[in-house]
Amino acid sequence: MTRALYVRTSTGKQDGLAQLHALREAAKARGWEVFNRLAPVPDRAGWEEFVDLGESGAQHSRPAIDDLCRQAKAGKVNELLVTELSRVGRDAAHVIALMDLLVLKCKLRVFTSKGEEIDPSTRAGRLHMMIRAVFDEDERTGTRERINRGIVRAKVEGTRSGKPFGRPRRDIPPDKVAKAIEKLKAGLAEREVAQHLHVPRATLMRAVRKAGG
Repeated sequence: MTRALYVRTSTGKQDGLAQLHALREAAKARGWEVFNRLAPVPDRAGWEEFVDLGESGAQHSRPAIDDLCRQAKAGKVNELLVTELSRVGRDAAHVIALMDLLVLKCKLRVFTSKGEEIDPSTRAGRLHMMIRAVFDEDERTGTRERINRGIVRAKVEGTRSGKPFGRPRRDIPPDKVAKAIEKLKAGLAEREVAQHLHVPRATLMRAVRKAGG
């Protein structure tokens, strides 16, 4: 059996490296060794890393967490490290069910990188986990509501800068549009024409269609 580190980011723009660094340092502090499937003795003490990038905490099924659960059910994982409970998920009911599966059924010990153990097998541990899971879900709900309110307000009142809501469309001078139409009719590819005129391809083609080219 081995140990596991689990990382989750909400957007694909986040690489998860900050979480991984914190977890690796915590794992080393606990005396864990790096796990290598190619090692001569693959079941030696160590850890494997399970990473979900760009996966919402509200999603119940995620590639890495699903893989982790399969390995836990097979008895291949006995300890798990996460930076905080919200990385496991932000849907309280699902997080509680998942932790029951991992800890109570699969007998995992789950720790945060701060050294706290998440243990739903005890009354106090379960209460703490449930409160934390509810707060994490509420935080996500509050964030979503604030974003939606901001979008609605910006659409009605405009943005603080006075610019229209959303990404402004770029206007291309008529002479550039004419050159683009000429080059396209000559057989050049859209991408080549856009690069030559130093404008985004989608923006250029929108202008060409508008001009009837």
